[in-house]
Amino acid sequence: MRVFGNEADETVRELQADPEALVCNGADLLDDRCAGETDRERAAVAAERTVETAYEAYERRLDGPWIETKPIC
Repeated sequence: MRVFGNEADETVRELQADPEALVCNGADLLDDRCAGETDRERAAVAAERTVETAYEAYERRLDGPWIETKPIC
């Protein structure tokens, strides 16, 4: 998972450090907390919305006037 190359903040770096452990921890948490398929579906929707919201907030930070955008190519 790479987010904006060197622009990633410390949280993203921490998440990138051990993604397999995060997946295992998340799966264990779902098994522990979800009583059935409905709970799992609700958890998936909540997780998707959380990631979308965080990504949009990160994009807004990058769109600020203090950021000089540079073409990649």
